[in-house]
Amino acid sequence: MGNIGAFIPVIASAPPPSPNENLWGKQTVNVIRALSGVPDAVRDIKLLADVQYVSLDDFEDPSLRRTLSRPQMELIAARVSAVNECFY
Repeated sequence: MGNIGAFIPVIASAPPPSPNENLWGKQTVNVIRALSGVPDAVRDIKLLADVQYVSLDDFEDPSLRRTLSRPQMELIAARVSAVNECFY
């Protein structure tokens, strides 16, 4: 576990070879790194994101398009969060 200035300890984004070296792809966002204390949670959220949203490797590509465009996905996500009173 390392200290990157986050509230909780996280696994480094470039860990030495270990059972957890497959946690990170091209990039790692801090929201995902916050789960790294439970490596299987990171693996689970990566699987879910790939299917239900955007893969973590494609996350920063605003031109990504599936059935919906990225702005449409974000609009729906924001509305669902507001209706469910999710605050982040």
